[in-house]
Amino acid sequence: MELDERKISLCIPTFNRYELLIDSFMGVLADDRIDEIIISDDASDLSIYDKVKDFVDGIPKVKLYRNAENQDCYKNKKTSITYAKNDYAILLDSDNKISSDYIDKIFNVVNWGGHVAMLPSFAMPHFNYGQYSGRTITKENVHRDMGNPTFTCMLNTMNFFVNREAYLKAWDETVNPNTADSIYMNYRLLNNGGRLYVVPDLTYEHRVDDHRNEQAGHYNTNNHKTGSFYSETEQKLKELR
Repeated sequence: MELDERKISLCIPTFNRYELLIDSFMGVLADDRIDEIIISDDASDLSIYDKVKDFVDGIPKVKLYRNAENQDCYKNKKTSITYAKNDYAILLDSDNKISSDYIDKIFNVVNWGGHVAMLPSFAMPHFNYGQYSGRTITKENVHRDMGNPTFTCMLNTMNFFVNREAYLKAWDETVNPNTADSIYMNYRLLNNGGRLYVVPDLTYEHRVDDHRNEQAGHYNTNNHKTGSFYSETEQKLKELR
């Protein structure tokens, strides 16, 4: 495929959000490089779902799906990517926000096939991973930085650009990592031989505390359920070679 013909699916798992959800994709709605925006609603309250449906009806690019029952974050992320028609997708949490600058930085990387996922280098305003910009992370070298909490936080941030097939192949149906889902997926991608690339200046808005009285962030709400899973995943990453 010619470089200027490449298309991206934007996949947004969501639960009980309206304003935050709409705001998450409005900055790229008119960007032709994204030819579909997939919203996977995780059995939200019907009043909220209906508001979203009313907004997106008549916007051909936006495809809204609703789960019959709540799947929780980890599974719903996978569900959203399952619907994608393109080989590559951006997986975006519904309380975060991207602009066309995010797409510009992705298209600046000529060889998408060299990586299974591309990671942001700054989740604004709190999580700056600039020290790892331009770094390619592999199964063989990931252990070198696992002692740095900034590095492990980066691996648990997601909101990344990923090869659809590689993601679905790496997804593990036997677990629910709860709030360690992102670092666990990156572990799975690396363990399958994938390469992760930290894209210079790839930024987006990562809301931590301003949720406009909508559904709170998944991490703050569910971190107590994660138990030792996060530290166990860190250990798995330390042992990769």
